[in-house]
Formats: sequence, C-alpha cells, structure tokens
Amino acid sequence: AGVGRITVRDADSYKTLAEWPSYGVGPHELRMLPDGKTLVVANGGILTRPASGRRPLNLATMRSSLSYIDTATGSLLDEFCVAESKSSIRHIDVANDGTVAFAIQLQRSAAEHDTVPLAGVQRPSEAPTLFTTPTEIIDRLKGYVGSTAICNASRIAGFASPRGNLAVFWHIDTGALAGFHRLQDVCGIAVSLKRHAFVVSNSFGELRE
Repeated sequence: AGVGRITVRDADSYKTLAEWPSYGVGPHELRMLPDGKTLVVANGGILTRPASGRRPLNLATMRSSLSYIDTATGSLLDEFCVAESKSSIRHIDVANDGTVAFAIQLQRSAAEHDTVPLAGVQRPSEAPTLFTTPTEIIDRLKGYVGSTAICNASRIAGFASPRGNLAVFWHIDTGALAGFHRLQDVCGIAVSLKRHAFVVSNSFGELRE
C-alpha cells in the first residue's frame, strides 16, 4: 500500500508482538536511542513495487524523514526532514548522547539543486544539521552515501560513498571536516572498539583501518 511498517518480534520465538507504521515511505534502517525506549527510523521516502523492481514511482511527491517512535505505544514522538525533498535518508547511526548521524542518497534526476549535502546529524529536539563544506568533497560523492558510523571517543562520524570511492569524516559537534580516505567502491564502515578507529570495506574484500 506504499506505507512503511515495522514489525516487533520476540527474539527467541520470533512471535510477532506488535506492528506499527514507520510514519513514512520506504523505511530503510532503524536504531534504538540510548534511552532504550525510542526508535529512530530512516524513511527513504521512495515508493517501489515488486512488479517494477527498484524503479522509483513517486519522485514528484517523495518525502524522506527521520521518525522517532515510542516503543511502548508505537506512537510518533517527533519527525524531521531535510530541505532538499529528493534527498533519501537511508542509513543512520546513534551516538551515546542520542545524536543521530544520517547518510543520504540523492535522486539527482529530480533534485532541485546541483550540489546537495549528503551527510548530517540530528541532535535531540533540534533541526537536522547538514555538512555543507567543503563543496569539492561533497561533489565527489556523486550523490550517494552508502553507510555511516559514529566514533563516540572522538565525536567523529564517518560516511562511505561507493560511487565516489571515498570515506569522509566530520566532527559531529562542530561540523568541521576531519579528513577523508580513498578506496574504490568503499561502502562498509564501522568503528573498532579497541582502537577507537574506523574500519572501512569494499566489494573487493578489502578492509582498512
């Protein structure tokens, strides 16, 4: 029906315990906030159907969002969108203080702007903040960021772009660029718990710390 749904199951028996709306179209990733009772959901906003595969069917009306859901009731607590309506929020990570990093995949054929920020953070109860500089780095991401991860020790978020062959790192508190790393088709990104370093991976089976 073009409505995102979330199913809650018992982790041992897999019995369905509840089903809620995601309060958007195309829920792609969800995480629990540090309070242990609130889910944040990345609704990509793009409608697809099995008969037409991955072809977007609603580019004219698409609406991507971050939805915050009370897991006790399934009700919507808050919702945030970014200015460019053709920005599809797909991947998220959550810092220890509840700051959410989000990665965007731009529907460039329908976008209103040529240079669109593809990474940002949303702090508790605040509007989303997009990392807008440097523009030459943003342009190199080619409209697509495939994953994100936050290092709590350094307060840095990493974003991996397979189309741009680039992993980029920003400080989540200041928005300052922390650096970047070139790796062909890089998409996986995680944080090494022992060394407080980022680990990135690509489709060729390469891992770099």
